[in-house]
Amino acid sequence: MNMKDIIKRNRELQASLNTHNEKVYENMVVYIRLNSLSERATEEALLEILEHLVIGQQNGKMAEEIFGSDSKAYCDDVLVNLPKETKALQFMNMLYFNTLIFMWMFIPKTIGEIIGLFYPAFSEDRISLLPFLISWPFTWIIIWAVLKAIKNSVYGSKGWIALGVSTFVIGTILYVLTDQIFKDIWTIPMNLLISISITCLLFTLQYAFKKYSIHLETKISYS
Repeated sequence: MNMKDIIKRNRELQASLNTHNEKVYENMVVYIRLNSLSERATEEALLEILEHLVIGQQNGKMAEEIFGSDSKAYCDDVLVNLPKETKALQFMNMLYFNTLIFMWMFIPKTIGEIIGLFYPAFSEDRISLLPFLISWPFTWIIIWAVLKAIKNSVYGSKGWIALGVSTFVIGTILYVLTDQIFKDIWTIPMNLLISISITCLLFTLQYAFKKYSIHLETKISYS
């Protein structure tokens, strides 16, 4: 099955779970996805887990009777047996995520230029590249903190969620501040055509990187 078929089948089976088993499975999904590096192999493993759970439920069993009382330990065993990313896949994923980050950082500029057609105050003749370069490592820190918070809140303290939200808010404020403080340093010309062109270029690149990443992922899954 391809990824779309796996996800579709997962949704169909998950709809048949009772409330308790669905909650247990959802926690397992979050924990495994956030700890795994191999996307396709992860989805295959989750589908296999779900199939076992559905069969067990049909026989009157609850999740604990199938996976044991410590579902986190069960998930850890699953993760140990998942294939690891190759160097090529790691590099491609790095290109994908970095391009995606820059695309989303640049989209507000494009939106501003579009709004500027009607309200000139939102349009900019030049923009600084420095805020993007400064915000880039902070964005990775924010992503790490948010994912860490979600992962640890599944089988640990819910206080991690507050940490993730706080980091996201602080990072957003820092981006806005750097955009104002360094707006006249390392500037490049800007207008609607340039902003749309850059956004489309970044979108195309991240799409291409993702497609090739999926190709590499498929080779790992069936090697």
